[in-house]
Amino acid sequence: MNNSAKELSASRESLDTALEVIEGQLPTDLYGSVYFNSSVGSVNSGGLPYPKTKANGKPNREYGTPIMNGDGYLIKLSFDQGKAHLKSSLLMPPCYFADEALKEGSEARKNRSFKNFAFRNFGISRMSLMLGARNPCNTAVVPFRFKDQPIQLLATYDVGRPYLVQPKSLNIKSPLGKLNEWKAGTPAFLNMPFKLIQSTAHPAFDPETEELFTVNFTKSVQTMLGSFHMIEMLLEDEQLVKSRLIQLIRDHERSGDNHFSLNRKVSLFFSEPERFDPQLTGRFRTRFWNWLKHVVTRWLKSYTSTRDGVEILRWDGGASLDRWEVLDEDGKPLSIIQCMHQISFSKDYIVLIDASFKFSLDLLVSNPFPGDFEIDRKIRDILSRPMLSYVPTYIVRRADLQKGVKSVRAIKVKDGLPVEAVHFSMDYDNPDGKITLHVAHNSASCLAEWIRPYDKSAFPSHQAVSEDIVSMFALGDMDVGRIGKYVIDATSGDFVSKDQIISPKASEQYDEKMPHTFGLNFHTYRGIYDTHKNVSEIKNIFWQSYGLDSRLLSQFIFDLYKDYPNRLISLEDMMRFTQNGVPFCLLRTNTDSLAIEDYYLFEAGENLRSLQFCPKKGSTNEEDLSGYIVTLMALKQADDSFEHECWIFDASQLKSGPITKLSAEGLVFSNTVHSAWINEAVDYSYGYLIDQKKELENAVNGIIIGSRKRRINKFMKQYVYPNI
Repeated sequence: MNNSAKELSASRESLDTALEVIEGQLPTDLYGSVYFNSSVGSVNSGGLPYPKTKANGKPNREYGTPIMNGDGYLIKLSFDQGKAHLKSSLLMPPCYFADEALKEGSEARKNRSFKNFAFRNFGISRMSLMLGARNPCNTAVVPFRFKDQPIQLLATYDVGRPYLVQPKSLNIKSPLGKLNEWKAGTPAFLNMPFKLIQSTAHPAFDPETEELFTVNFTKSVQTMLGSFHMIEMLLEDEQLVKSRLIQLIRDHERSGDNHFSLNRKVSLFFSEPERFDPQLTGRFRTRFWNWLKHVVTRWLKSYTSTRDGVEILRWDGGASLDRWEVLDEDGKPLSIIQCMHQISFSKDYIVLIDASFKFSLDLLVSNPFPGDFEIDRKIRDILSRPMLSYVPTYIVRRADLQKGVKSVRAIKVKDGLPVEAVHFSMDYDNPDGKITLHVAHNSASCLAEWIRPYDKSAFPSHQAVSEDIVSMFALGDMDVGRIGKYVIDATSGDFVSKDQIISPKASEQYDEKMPHTFGLNFHTYRGIYDTHKNVSEIKNIFWQSYGLDSRLLSQFIFDLYKDYPNRLISLEDMMRFTQNGVPFCLLRTNTDSLAIEDYYLFEAGENLRSLQFCPKKGSTNEEDLSGYIVTLMALKQADDSFEHECWIFDASQLKSGPITKLSAEGLVFSNTVHSAWINEAVDYSYGYLIDQKKELENAVNGIIIGSRKRRINKFMKQYVYPNI
């Protein structure tokens, strides 16, 4: 079956077709449905990759922006008695219809009343200067189940509300939580209909207590006001702002001041640009803005000295969400530096991490001119920084989450997790107040960075990167990953034990035929996201290691992590291993023996995208190897095109290789991300349903500037409300 495409190709077409077995035999005891979330480009691109030019031949502003901020596209693979079926669909929350209406060449785009309404990619976000932020729901899929109801699904994104999705039809039905139940990451007086909400891509559901937990965090007043001052100016005269910023950088270069000074100046320009040029003061209604900024800042400071904060939200299936502000050990609001990509829980505790992923509001204006590569490179060089080399980690007692209580205290884990991490899981049991975390450490890696058109190779020739990988995650890891197992005293925050699985542990141990932990990313195990029972003690975990690819190591990433403080493999050897190439690896670790007990090493060009454990029909939770690992694969062909397939492994015999390979006409994906399995996919009537039209109308009515309110109201009535 021919699904050949480019390396980053992804289709937005909905599919509903049988999966064809192209090798092996489909197990008859494989059942249920597996879901994979992914991103598939914008309303303008028609899929991926982003083209270099528009249809009219003009440069495409989206070219070179990251694939991670494309529309969400859910892929469902269903298995029943030796048959397999594929269904896929775009995920379309209300902001999608606004984006679709404003795509290139549309009537709304041409309408002068809707000037500056169009959405565009700002680095790892997609925003409209007038309407707000897109929520593509493109990151994870989380199942949950209340009482005797069918299993339900959430499609999630780090910077947006989760959305309920029908498991069978894949239709979006409702957001979780009303807009007024979430604190936006933007000032209330700058009301836009599509609010930017900072949350987690991994809400956590406890099937035994029937509670769904998530978080809502915010940043400081100064950051928020500065970011939106920049947006106000871009609305008025983008070219003037760009020219002044370029002049600032060039004046600094001529002055010979140090890099730190330039960093400070550019950051200050974003927050208070009028200090650099009187013309900016006169052009952008600054008197009104400064008055408003002064009044609002004083008002906010009369209640609190900061807007940094974290709240735990809990949903039990009722009409509203419960919420608690999280305070640190000194009674101050918890402050998140990076993001909260994942949370998890045990029987008595919730664990929050400041994840190693630069995905928060203060970074949104760091890429205001994505179509101008010169200034984009300058701003990236000035403002980018490595991830924290550790993970700030906090523990909250579930017993403290009582109705009527407004805040809870968190215990900080001493020194945090010792190496960067984005993903982790927890044992449900916590005997004697001891919690156990299983952590994927993506060492010296920056998952929020992507390959840009002006990037150069880190290797001596320093050639320009291939156009085939522009927009791809910059997965040029600069050290070996680690699989961590940590036992922590939840009452004190002290480590009881710290263990790591590392392969190779030293440069001289590496053998090209051995399993490895280079580029740790996704993991799965029996019972992950189970909607019926928690896993008391996780015994076997399956991990994806994406290896090393010389094409993905840019000079920028090399410079960012060459002085990495947690280094195990020498810089010279990392460069040598990367240049030679290390293939993808699927491996299983035993959490008792702390050893890699089984693995499959892929061939060069066989790219493992996502993986999910599926139990055998009739097996029990105690049989944690009685099942299959269902994977999505992108396979490089001799002509450099790519085929896209589903491979199935026996979970107890990874070394034997895939037992089944499947494909379907039209199955074309780029980088799929998180996944989930459920035993039965049925649509259902929602007892919980947010009136999205009403809450959007309320948001529009809250806009202060009358002319802006009228224009937005006209647009929403014509293009958005009829679709929701």
